[in-house]
Amino acid sequence: MRPKRAEMWRRSALVIAFLAPFVAHIAHGFSGEPARPKVLLLGDSISKGYAPFVQVLLASDAVVSWPRENCHATVDGLANLDRWLGHERWDVIHFNFGLHDLKHMRNGAPVPPTEGAPNVSLTDYEANLERIVRRLERTGATLVWASTTPVPPGAEWRAHGDAVRYNAVALRVMKRHGIAVDDLYAHVAARLDVLQLPHNVHYTTFGYLVLGRQVAASVRAALTAGMRASLAPGSPAGAVRAG
Repeated sequence: MRPKRAEMWRRSALVIAFLAPFVAHIAHGFSGEPARPKVLLLGDSISKGYAPFVQVLLASDAVVSWPRENCHATVDGLANLDRWLGHERWDVIHFNFGLHDLKHMRNGAPVPPTEGAPNVSLTDYEANLERIVRRLERTGATLVWASTTPVPPGAEWRAHGDAVRYNAVALRVMKRHGIAVDDLYAHVAARLDVLQLPHNVHYTTFGYLVLGRQVAASVRAALTAGMRASLAPGSPAGAVRAG
C-alpha cells in the first residue's frame, strides 16, 4: 500500500474510532433529560463538512442544527436568513460567509481568478455583513463569527490571499458589534498540507474533524458565556426573542 494511501486510511480509522462512542450516545437518546440549548451553524460547504462533527462533539451539551443547503455568499444570506432562523429560540449562532463572496464570477458563472471579478466586492461584503449581524442580533442568541478558511494556490475560481482581505473586513464588522471570533483561518493555516485537499478550498475527513473540534470548543465557550449573562443581575433572561 502506498504511504499516502496508508496514511489516509489511518486517519479515517482514527476518525471512526473517535466518533463511535458519541454516535452510540446519540442513538441511546436523551429521554428524560432537561432541554438542551439550541445551536445554529450557518455557512458554506466548509461548514457542512464540519457540522456533523460539531453535532456529535456537543451531543451532551446542545442540539446542533444547520441548513441542509449551502448558505453561499452574503447576498444569499440576506435573502434567506429569516427562513434559516425559522421560529426557533437559538442560544448560539455560529456563522460565516466569505468563500462564495470572493469567488470570481462573470455573467453569472464562476471563472478563474485571473478573469471576472469577485462575486461580492469588499465594500458590499462589509455592508451585507452589517445587515446580517443586525438581523442575527435580534434573535437574542450569542453570536460567534467564523473567519473564512484559506484559499490555497491553484484553487479554481478564487485568488490565493483573498480570504485574508475579506477576513480583515469581517473582523472590522465584528469588532463594531462586540462579536466573538472563531478564527478558523488561523487554526488551519499552518497545516493545510495535511488537512486540506490539494489546490482546493475543501478539506479531508480528518481536516473537517479538526475544524469541528475547534468550532465545538468555540460554541461551548459561547454557551457558557450566554449562561453567565442570563444569570447576571438585571439580565433579561426571560425576555422573548424577536423572530
